[in-house]
Amino acid sequence: PELVWPVTKLSPAPLPASVFAVNFQPPRSRHRFWPLDIAESTSSWTLKRRRVALVMRMLKELVIWRREGKPKRPTVWFRFRFSCFSLSDLNSAESMLVSAIQWHGFADELKQIVRKQVSGPDERAEITSRPSPLKDLNPFVDDLGLLRCGGRLQNAHDLSYDEKFPLLLPASCPSVVDLIRHYHEELLHAGVDQVLADLRRRFWIPKGRQV
Repeated sequence: PELVWPVTKLSPAPLPASVFAVNFQPPRSRHRFWPLDIAESTSSWTLKRRRVALVMRMLKELVIWRREGKPKRPTVWFRFRFSCFSLSDLNSAESMLVSAIQWHGFADELKQIVRKQVSGPDERAEITSRPSPLKDLNPFVDDLGLLRCGGRLQNAHDLSYDEKFPLLLPASCPSVVDLIRHYHEELLHAGVDQVLADLRRRFWIPKGRQV
């Protein structure tokens, strides 16, 4: 019976201070870098896009929940809404991820370009903050706030907008290395020249051959 159970009074020693120590790092600006923080957890460019798209979908649905209320069958609804992504969802997620990568690698250049309101290839912004790999690339910011490379290709009529003005990416970002690996695998492990040629139809990486 419980009445005859032994009674032992424990007097635990105080825990060392190392138990409560926390390795804290100051967070980066979340409104710009949160897609990059999510993407760094995987090396697959496809998964990076899907994870950013998932967070964007969750934020959007939370707004709908607060406005319209939760669905009648949340389990079935949740599985459907958060497992299927359209091409538009993935493209929007990739744009958010590219923007975070650009602000991570070209923050000083972007601040100057935004301040001077350079929003087209016909306009030019002189990069004066430091020796920059973008100095001779005539960079500008498009309607989505993405940094693009300008140049004389704007006069070519048989090229798409991305081919005329490719998105600029820093070579020092690990996610850019994952992007190059993604193209390398999509092209069945092709050589450097073919990978760069296909990559430059959408992206321009200064010193990309060295990556």
